[in-house]
Amino acid sequence: MLLIDGFKEKILVMSSTLTDTECKIYKIPPDQISYYSEKDKAYLTRDPRLHSFYSLPPQLDSFKEAIKIREQFPVDRTLLIDSITLSYHGMQLSDKQAYHLDLLKESNTYTITTAHQPNLFTGPLYFVYKICSAIRLTLELNKAYPEHNFIPIFVSGGEDHDFQEINHCYLYGNKIEWYQDKGGPVGRLALDNFDEVLEVFIQKIGNQKFTGKIRQMLENALSGSLLYKDFQFKLIHSLFKEYGLLVIDMDQKPLKAAFIPMLKEEILSRISRKIILETQKRLDKLGFKSQAFPRDINLFYLQTNRRDRIEYQDGKYVVLDTSISFTQEEIITELHQFPEKFSPNVVMRPLYQEALIPNLAYIGGGGEIAYWLERKDQFKHFGIPFPILIRRNSAMIINHTHQLLLEKLHITPGETLQDTDALIVQFLQNETEFDIFLDNEKNQIDYAFESIGNKAGQIDPTLEKWIQAEKVKQLKLVDQMESRIRRTVKQQQEIRVNQIKKIKDKLFPNNGLQERFDNFFQYFAADGPELIDQFIQWFDPLDPGFCIIIQNKHP
Repeated sequence: MLLIDGFKEKILVMSSTLTDTECKIYKIPPDQISYYSEKDKAYLTRDPRLHSFYSLPPQLDSFKEAIKIREQFPVDRTLLIDSITLSYHGMQLSDKQAYHLDLLKESNTYTITTAHQPNLFTGPLYFVYKICSAIRLTLELNKAYPEHNFIPIFVSGGEDHDFQEINHCYLYGNKIEWYQDKGGPVGRLALDNFDEVLEVFIQKIGNQKFTGKIRQMLENALSGSLLYKDFQFKLIHSLFKEYGLLVIDMDQKPLKAAFIPMLKEEILSRISRKIILETQKRLDKLGFKSQAFPRDINLFYLQTNRRDRIEYQDGKYVVLDTSISFTQEEIITELHQFPEKFSPNVVMRPLYQEALIPNLAYIGGGGEIAYWLERKDQFKHFGIPFPILIRRNSAMIINHTHQLLLEKLHITPGETLQDTDALIVQFLQNETEFDIFLDNEKNQIDYAFESIGNKAGQIDPTLEKWIQAEKVKQLKLVDQMESRIRRTVKQQQEIRVNQIKKIKDKLFPNNGLQERFDNFFQYFAADGPELIDQFIQWFDPLDPGFCIIIQNKHP
């Protein structure tokens, strides 16, 4: 364990099929990641304030108890298998996918699940990180509990209707955007003009080693796809089929029909809002902000190109921004006849997922874990086992060129997580023969004036106040000198200071984590499919450390 200016960096030297040399992985403790929210860091560090908001801690031995709990809540495995089989109609399952689908029939088979909206071309890197974290955890569990089976599941969130959240991605800093004027669930959108945005995406990748592979993958996913969710489904399938990942499209009538009892209770009792608001009050008192806003009825009503909230108004169930309304009897009849028209929002979606899948753990990002922590009592009310919450792995990739520059600047990978100004000041101090901070001089001035003030105060107390005022003036003057010295040194090191700013911008685009901005395919273009192998090897979702991946190879 290295201690470098406050950053603890655990260096793991790992072999890599991507390089001819060794690959270094730095693990940074989560409490040192300023980009994480306070609730995120609290969960990752097992803050006792959050203990009552989850069922079991995210550790390997918790799964023994999770299995016992899940055994008491069987799911309709035939329904689940039929739904998955329907989703894969016309696609060739890999041997491992077929094996996993067959395993789902067995009562001792459980899932590790993650989910996400269908971001354009997978969107930011963390989309892929979530799936790789889920796959890695199933590998660990199959070793630890050989008497059971564990398979990875990805739930595609195609019922969300915020198109502006999913219609773009960033490739080498360039925004690639799909323009579409229709509304409703994004997964149900027609692929109008999609071939054009696909071509722009390929052009921005440029002529790289695996550009042809990416083009083939995207064009195959688009071929025969009528809806955006079809394209997204096939793209995820092509990336992860060899790892046995099964993708579930929850926007299916049979699955919604199985969830009718809980949808009915949400409509009639409107209980979720009350339960979650009570939980949020408890979290607020502990210093944690609420994550999701619960509605009286946490369901949407679906029509062609529309997804509108349902509200209870004056004794009727009203579909907002439409002329549609129902009496209580009418909406229950509608629910039974057309369950596919009812869409859970963020408050009900976790229940929907966990009620139908034999799941033990949900893998999500910091924001997701935050709203899942508000759901435990809601799950208890509906009688559904609350899964183990696992924070997905976070990572930053540093390529060979950037690593060489960091070495030249004598900056360690972990130190890049500092604020840019702090990093520059640290660099200037390291590169200067003398101390650019005048702390010793300030201490000497402070001591001198204190001594003078004590002596003068014995003669006349008013003199002591005057001397203290003069001390403040002198210290301010020294502050100005210190600032001038640092500014001068900064000017002398202008080239290197600009290099630091440039590399910070590259590693932290938009002053945020790389994983929340860069698209996966800009890395895939250079490294190819084996990059996924490496993520699964490097990640460990039960280890909360932030991964810094050093690619020690020439581009």
